[in-house]
Amino acid sequence: MDLEITSRENPEYKELKSISKSSNGLIFIEGKKLFKEANKSNLTIEKIFIGSSNKALLKNYNCGNSKITFMNNELISSLFTTKHKPDNDDLIIALARKPEYSFTDVMQLKKNVLFLEDIQDPGNLGTIIRSSLAFDAGAVVLSENSVDCFNTKVIRGSAGAVFRMPVLFAEDSQEFLLSTKKHGYKVIAAVTGAVLGINDIDYKIPMVFLFGNEGRGLSDEILSFSDKNISIPVSNNLESLNLASSVNVILWELFRQRSNK
Repeated sequence: MDLEITSRENPEYKELKSISKSSNGLIFIEGKKLFKEANKSNLTIEKIFIGSSNKALLKNYNCGNSKITFMNNELISSLFTTKHKPDNDDLIIALARKPEYSFTDVMQLKKNVLFLEDIQDPGNLGTIIRSSLAFDAGAVVLSENSVDCFNTKVIRGSAGAVFRMPVLFAEDSQEFLLSTKKHGYKVIAAVTGAVLGINDIDYKIPMVFLFGNEGRGLSDEILSFSDKNISIPVSNNLESLNLASSVNVILWELFRQRSNK
């Protein structure tokens, strides 16, 4: 345990402040709940910053080769990106390396994959990642213009699931979708008003499910890759579900059908 930071002029404090706003290749993990999830995952945690009155917390975790630095409680509290000031016993921040996943490895799993086009709301993405882990999806793939999956709001929304759920960015969405077809995947688009419902397709075949931007839906370019379009039937009280709710319903149905085999 190297030192204690007591000034906002400290270079490491300034670096942390910068990383909290723009991850810059590292994951900014705040609070003991998310730190616990990161500690259970395969993430490489490089640095741990902990409130100077909170040393005993580290006894509960395997810190490995992480560099541990103490920090004045007020300073570490000021780094949190949450709306509400954290309790003193929650004052821990960690920096971890971003995990790297291969598209080829994901395809070989033959699990269902979600493709999200230009998703913008970090809360939506966090919820989707959490549900994807809960219902055993293979990966979440984001188009080029989507929100960063390691945005601090996404991390909180996923309750740390993003540390274990493979999330990949497709540099070329059309090339990615062509590749999935070559690996034997069917591409299914979730759209409002489709004739087919979620029970009208064969869930035994590995599939890529397409979901569009919260406001615009799927673009014509991405929709052209779909083998089939499906919709979720709802009552006359509402035209459609929002993005995260739609994903949750389809993931649950996939999981239910596999569990009943």
